[in-house]
Amino acid sequence: MPAGTAVWLACHCRPVRRFLSKRLIVYLGKISFGLYVFHLLGLWFASGISSNILIKLPLALALTISMATASYFWFERRFLAAKEKLAVVPSRPI
Repeated sequence: MPAGTAVWLACHCRPVRRFLSKRLIVYLGKISFGLYVFHLLGLWFASGISSNILIKLPLALALTISMATASYFWFERRFLAAKEKLAVVPSRPI
């Protein structure tokens, strides 16, 4: 139910739609797979640099976004382009 509510809000609530259309939010959506994959590594690196939580969490966020960005531009875009080029959608006669 919460996911359905989020979709409904995104479609029908102008402030939510405006927020989700912001460039930063759209960009984070593009690199979201990398954010998911690298968040623990970013936390691990940040923990090795500082034990102060006020330093560790922003540093972990910056490291995670950096790794996800690198992954997106060096790897994911190539796979996405190949996926589009190789996609075959058989159609039926009408």
